[in-house]
Amino acid sequence: MAKFYVVQPAADAEGDLTNAITYVSETLPQDICSLDPGEYRVAALDYATGSYTLEPPSATSLIDSLFGSGQKGAFYVTQPVVEGQQALYIDEGMTVPVTADGDPVGAVRDLSGNGNHAIEAVSASRLIYRSTPSRLVNSGGKQVNVPLSSGLIGDMTLATNEGTATYGVDIPSGSHELGGEYFPGGSINGALFRDGVMTTKEKAYVESYFVGWSGATES
Repeated sequence: MAKFYVVQPAADAEGDLTNAITYVSETLPQDICSLDPGEYRVAALDYATGSYTLEPPSATSLIDSLFGSGQKGAFYVTQPVVEGQQALYIDEGMTVPVTADGDPVGAVRDLSGNGNHAIEAVSASRLIYRSTPSRLVNSGGKQVNVPLSSGLIGDMTLATNEGTATYGVDIPSGSHELGGEYFPGGSINGALFRDGVMTTKEKAYVESYFVGWSGATES
């Protein structure tokens, strides 16, 4: 498959900054959208209309973008392994990895780097991992607890089998249930929350990550 990239900003022959699509050495200046500076992989490109569909970002690029300056929050992906890093564990001590459909989940690693790992110490209360698509299922009274040493006011993206959406939150300090009041849903494909308001573009990229890579449904 040919590789297409959206590059912004890009300088044209006169040195003006423009949005541009590049394919090998060919540049097609087009004022078709506004993106943050950087390079983005394009999944589909239509030369005739100048439209394109962006490929979902990687977890690493999201983490760097959203938490690279030390922002508070957490990033949970309901896959056993995310880009080579174990993310789900059967035990709360994070020593026994989740590997198979039906495994109980005692811990979900916080991929943001903030250390807000979601933990459930009671074996009978653990969410169940399902593999198609990757998700955590609450069959009644199941949960993992999200610890917050301080409150958080910002935006959260919650991805489920019933839709994926980003909205403002005001979460007090303490421990809260993934699958509970602040993180609702009976089938959770992922969750990301960050102190401070995310831009429209950041929200779109987080949602596309969960829909594209984690099997969540679009809202």
